[in-house]
Amino acid sequence: MFCVSAKNNPNMPQERAVAFKRAVSLDNGISISWLEQTWKRNILDTNEINSNDFKLLSQLGIKTIRLPVAFEYFELQHIPIEKVFVRIDQVVKQCDKYGFKLIIDNHYGSLNDTNYQQETQRIIDIWKMVANRYMGQNPDNLFFEPYNEPPH
Repeated sequence: MFCVSAKNNPNMPQERAVAFKRAVSLDNGISISWLEQTWKRNILDTNEINSNDFKLLSQLGIKTIRLPVAFEYFELQHIPIEKVFVRIDQVVKQCDKYGFKLIIDNHYGSLNDTNYQQETQRIIDIWKMVANRYMGQNPDNLFFEPYNEPPH
């Protein structure tokens, strides 16, 4: 077994070094509450966030936007994923325009420590769609958070 003490200076594998560099770049961020608002039935029919909001965040020095999205909620409400993507696309466009990094977060799903075997395929299916949709984006500017706030 290979073990590295935190006090030495190990040679980090290239993939890990790249991942660490990307993670460090996410400083000074903010979550935008919008697409996880399951308590507002028609949230996709509103445009509560606009260009002026992104401009202000940029002026305030924000570097990273975290966008929680209630994918499972929209699915259970029979809302087409394309309608959800149209809203995410708007955020991606604004993030590109103002130079923000973006984290798309899977929010308010049923996944937990006791049902992960049953929920895994649903999560994989969601993230396949998201990854296919945004595969052309710069991987240094777009991040995925597949499981919001894991408990352990």
